[in-house]
Amino acid sequence: MTDRNGQLRGAPSSPEHPSAKLTSEQLAEIRRRHSEGERAAALAVEYGISRAGAFRVVGGYSYNPQVYVPRTDNRRRAAARAAESLPPKPVVVEGSPLAQAKAERGTGRPLVTESLEEKLERHLPGAHVVGASATDWLTYDCAGRVIATGHSKREAVDVAITLWGAR
Repeated sequence: MTDRNGQLRGAPSSPEHPSAKLTSEQLAEIRRRHSEGERAAALAVEYGISRAGAFRVVGGYSYNPQVYVPRTDNRRRAAARAAESLPPKPVVVEGSPLAQAKAERGTGRPLVTESLEEKLERHLPGAHVVGASATDWLTYDCAGRVIATGHSKREAVDVAITLWGAR
């Protein structure tokens, strides 16, 4: 086995190695049965090797096979390809902003359904947020008092809603 720099590391990966757990015939049988759809974990139990070892055998990462027969029905890849070929589902917007965001999740559009100002107005009517400097934002209530500060606009709005929105 080689590492990322091409240096040989560990024991040789070969069925002829004296400490190998599997023979060439067993390796061929494991690969054949896996290509026919049997689970690698079940084969690992049957042959007395770890699940990781079975996955390395069927994937060709250990016991470098001369002929590897790939699995003919890869269900996950087939399902992913089928999903890519389907047209996107229409977006049905109903109810709360959360429902709108969930409906928009698969469309590729941004999931933001309201601006920070709209969110602040919904939770604290009459409040507004102002950039005091390049790094500080202030949130004012309807009477003009500073009710929250933050290093970003989102932080200032979220702090104001957390502190004052439930009252």
